Amino acid sequence: MPDYEWIKETAEGVSLTVKVRPKSRQTRVDAVTSEFFRIAVRAAPQDGQANEACVELLAMALKVPKSAVKIAVGFQGRTKIVKVSGLTRQLVLERLSGLAFQPRQEGI
Repeated sequence: MPDYEWIKETAEGVSLTVKVRPKSRQTRVDAVTSEFFRIAVRAAPQDGQANEACVELLAMALKVPKSAVKIAVGFQGRTKIVKVSGLTRQLVLERLSGLAFQPRQEGI
């Protein structure tokens, strides 16, 4: 099993390093690789709209309530550290498997 650098297990659950692409055509899990986890959201990065869309998407994809998903770092940036309570690293990987395409190596 690859070492997924973007996911760390914590006492409360997991910590995810997520790359967010705002103003995308659709909201979706965009890429899951061993090096990074990327999502795309339609919302613009204004007034917290993209952050809210990020939380909603992650809650839906990981099958947890929105209250279990918190952005800890990166409120104004595209790279965020998101805390998800109540999940293990293995459970996150299982729930994300099959949701994203594997990106081409160039243009990542």
